[in-house]
Amino acid sequence: MEVGNPRSNHNISLATTQKGDKKFNKISVSDYGIGFAAEIKDVIFNTFTRLNSVDNYEGTGLGLALGKNIVERHPGTISANSNENQGHHLLYFFPLTSYER
Repeated sequence: MEVGNPRSNHNISLATTQKGDKKFNKISVSDYGIGFAAEIKDVIFNTFTRLNSVDNYEGTGLGLALGKNIVERHPGTISANSNENQGHHLLYFFPLTSYER
């Protein structure tokens, strides 16, 4: 399933996928905004990490850190790909099977 508005700059898709013998819900989120340099893709998930001045863009630097924390508690994974000025692509994977803590 894909959700998007042709007049907006984002796209969200939902799918079920399989990695090896495990099935996952996959959430893909992309936009066509400012993006970020590929070499800092792991840093963006740190708490209070801002890539741009608060004068230019709103935000606290918590969104991706909270998202990563939620995904890992389920136990899933999150990854990001981007190039500056070309938007970004986030992938969230949540297991379909139950798990024990």
